[in-house]
Amino acid sequence: AERFGTTERDIIDIGKAIEERDVSLDAPLSLHGKGTFQDLVPSGATSQEETVATEELRDLVKRNIARFEKGLKKRERIVLRERLMADEPATLQVIADRIGITREGVRQIETRIKKRLKAALQSDPRLAGEFRDS
Repeated sequence: AERFGTTERDIIDIGKAIEERDVSLDAPLSLHGKGTFQDLVPSGATSQEETVATEELRDLVKRNIARFEKGLKKRERIVLRERLMADEPATLQVIADRIGITREGVRQIETRIKKRLKAALQSDPRLAGEFRDS
């Protein structure tokens, strides 16, 4: 331990780890069983059903948002697109300068849109459970 600059406990733990036998994931679980240790390892992949369900939900939300957007005024559409729907949302000031109002005015529009959008999404029975308490 002194030679390697570590504790005796670390050396003992390393020795135990070296002595332990590795087990192949392809090794059978029992003498007569067909299962292997690999069967016990959970898959990190998303199932095809989950992937399809997620895509369907995403498409449904997009359609609802597009329908919602049609009922908005010009300023509200700008805030929705550039602040709420953008990958990199514009700042309140950038939007305020663009549409000729204060940052507080943009913030108030944003708050109203969020409430109305949530209500619109919840009004679709296929989405109602997805947007509770959010």
